[in-house]
Amino acid sequence: MQSQSDPNIAVMSNTAKENINVNPRNKRPRCEASPINELHNFKEELKREIEAMFASWNKIQTPRLSEKIEQQQSTILNKLVSEVYELKTQNSELKKSFLEVEKSVKFVSAQYDDMSKKGPRPGKEKFLPNGDSQGT
Repeated sequence: MQSQSDPNIAVMSNTAKENINVNPRNKRPRCEASPINELHNFKEELKREIEAMFASWNKIQTPRLSEKIEQQQSTILNKLVSEVYELKTQNSELKKSFLEVEKSVKFVSAQYDDMSKKGPRPGKEKFLPNGDSQGT
């Protein structure tokens, strides 16, 4: 069985072109009182009313929301400022405490160095086999 088709589809014969129906349908014009036209007009009117309502609501709400947001931001900012102040105070106190500890360590270290220069260290005694102790 062989099918009868044109191997080159892009190039159609004149007879094939003549068989194509090129007559588009013309639609009837709508009359103004048609239900579809009335529905369309109603939707457009409703859309404009809703947009107008939203615009007026937005004018009223925007200042209120701005005030609320401003108050919230102010509260948060004040809280942050006070917490930063507390942290700075704690940091200052820790620095003072650290300096005091550092001074104490230097003092103890200096005392230890002085004691070690003056004489034998306690606990560094040698014990003789007979039970006597001898300092080094």
